[in-house]
Amino acid sequence: MQIPDHTAIARFRQLHQDSMRDLFTHVLLVCAKAGLGRLGTIAIDGTKIAANASRYASCRREWLQEQVAAITAEAAATDEAEDATLTA
Repeated sequence: MQIPDHTAIARFRQLHQDSMRDLFTHVLLVCAKAGLGRLGTIAIDGTKIAANASRYASCRREWLQEQVAAITAEAAATDEAEDATLTA
């Protein structure tokens, strides 16, 4: 039983939100610079965010930070809603 379940992962993400945002943004920048994919659409947990497909428009740090902030805010809202239904 050495595998964390989804609740443990969600709680870790909640506790370390700022660090996770910074890390996620940095990973995306490294991938873009290395040519490991296009960053036209970024998805976490199946959530898709529409983005400009231009390589130069989508590889700015500020743009990536905005996308990461939106994704993590949506994930936090979903967690809160799910927690509310479980405790109700």
